[in-house]
Amino acid sequence: MGPESESEFDRWLSIAEKLLAACDLIGSRRFAERALEFDPLTPSDRADRIIAVADVLLASQFRAANGRPDPHSVLSSSAGSDPSAVLSSYRRLSFLLNPNSNFLPFAGQALRYVSDAYSALSHPGRRSPSAPGSEADAGADGTRFWTTCGSCCHVHLYDRIYAGRDLRCRNCGKGFRADRLSGAPPVVEGTDMYYCTWGYFPLGLDGLAAAPAGAAGRAKQTAPPVKQRVGLDINREVEDDDSDDDSEPPEYVPQAKRRRGGEVLLSSTLERIVDVLRDARDISFLFLKPVTKKEAPDYLDIVERPMDLFTIRDKVRRMEYRNPEEFRHDVWQIAHNAHLYNDERNPEIPPLADRLLELCDRQLAENKDKLTQ
Repeated sequence: MGPESESEFDRWLSIAEKLLAACDLIGSRRFAERALEFDPLTPSDRADRIIAVADVLLASQFRAANGRPDPHSVLSSSAGSDPSAVLSSYRRLSFLLNPNSNFLPFAGQALRYVSDAYSALSHPGRRSPSAPGSEADAGADGTRFWTTCGSCCHVHLYDRIYAGRDLRCRNCGKGFRADRLSGAPPVVEGTDMYYCTWGYFPLGLDGLAAAPAGAAGRAKQTAPPVKQRVGLDINREVEDDDSDDDSEPPEYVPQAKRRRGGEVLLSSTLERIVDVLRDARDISFLFLKPVTKKEAPDYLDIVERPMDLFTIRDKVRRMEYRNPEEFRHDVWQIAHNAHLYNDERNPEIPPLADRLLELCDRQLAENKDKLTQ
């Protein structure tokens, strides 16, 4: 895209933002779409965020029988939609409306609509954790307590008889010690999400006071510097694990080791590499997002395992990669799919995927020391 085209592209997006600020949702959406149509080969997070805000606010005008915004309209789903499709839509909109990156007018209001809609569809009849009298207030009477898995930071609510026991996390399947949290997880205002910590001690624990006898000295020696990264977790919800079957106790496991700082370092290093790949727009612009059925109707008939940089970044943030080789395999999968589908149709695309894989290999080599710690 040349300088003149880029100027025109930005001009339309600026108009779209001004119309959004003036509550002209339809006009704002049209100008954002016009910018994308002007240069469809250049993905624009800026345009996607404008469209996401406008779509959610327009959908919120359709009301359900209870007078609240219709959750299916907000999440662009139908009454018979598969739960995985609803979850996918929720994650996509939550990412686009994340207040840490979307500073557009009404983005916060749109995010609240999305969070309430997903809460209504995934837990019918259950109030948002931020509502008074909800699960966030559970455990106040002392009969139950909040705890968190040290591997995936998923928060659980158990009867107090399990406090201090070695249990198995129902989210990731790993063992963890059910140490009591100081209280319910702090829910982000206007959402059904909570913050999770990447610090040495899990969320809510009172530092060394929560360590077993004799462990305080060792913890002082092994704990990393006070440098905590607190992120908004859009994939994990506050959950009552006894809601499915109160008679089923949590599974006991042998004493498990605490998460090591190396896993966090691996995740943060891989995320920086993903950012480098995404920023190389001259070679990555076709591989940023999943291929849609509209773009290639027969794509999933040929490609069995689709992959893109957005999916890879999502897996990095969920800490699904156990080593750099698994990460590289997914980037290789992008190149493999490009050859599989485009060798005969669009022969100019596979070389771009090969260059993307080469860039990935260079980044992995440059960060080898961090990735092997």
